[in-house]
Amino acid sequence: MTIHELSQLYQLNREIEADRQRLTELEAAATSTSANITGMPHGTGVSNKTAIAADIADIRSEIFRKLDRVSAEYRRLQYRRRR
Repeated sequence: MTIHELSQLYQLNREIEADRQRLTELEAAATSTSANITGMPHGTGVSNKTAIAADIADIRSEIFRKLDRVSAEYRRLQYRRRR
């Protein structure tokens, strides 16, 4: 296990946490009557619940994809460590 490999895992875990925070914001916006989402362009119908739902689905997929990558990398590193 190298510093580079650990650094990649650390960065990926940070991205997952940022995605989870974004997901929390989107879910709050989906249930709110006044959607105020950071990072979204203003004046483009941000309160559109359908667009928010699509963003929620996209970010959930991205989180699951990254979690799969983390899991696979941990398994790979554990296997390599045992050899």
